[in-house]
Amino acid sequence: MKHFFTFLLALSCSILIQAQCTDLFISEYVEGWSNNKALEIYNPTPNSIDLSGYTLSRYSNGGVTPSTTQLEGTIQPYSTFVVGLDKRNPDGEGFEAPMWDGYYTYIDDETGEEVTIFDSDTDLQSRVDLFINPIYY
Repeated sequence: MKHFFTFLLALSCSILIQAQCTDLFISEYVEGWSNNKALEIYNPTPNSIDLSGYTLSRYSNGGVTPSTTQLEGTIQPYSTFVVGLDKRNPDGEGFEAPMWDGYYTYIDDETGEEVTIFDSDTDLQSRVDLFINPIYY
């Protein structure tokens, strides 16, 4: 009888261990300064997933009505899809605040020259698959 319960416990554990996630989930949320905001969505399945059946809703500053954005594109199996915030002015020209592109410019104290460096680890713009422009309140 003791071995029977041990067998049942082992069988139950093996079934639970093999359970897998079968739908998309948000794997990372980025909320940096200014316009550096993004969501990373992960596809844990072995199939490509069409995003046209998914929407993102945002409730701004305690609002009761969300601004909703229809997603577009495809997430490949075991891959991520990054959605970034795009805050262009209403005419579609220029940005209220551009998303960080990894470039940093400063004036060198010794030479007085302007120096621009690029850091790929802080380049959020190039990682975005879909830019969205939600309604702001």
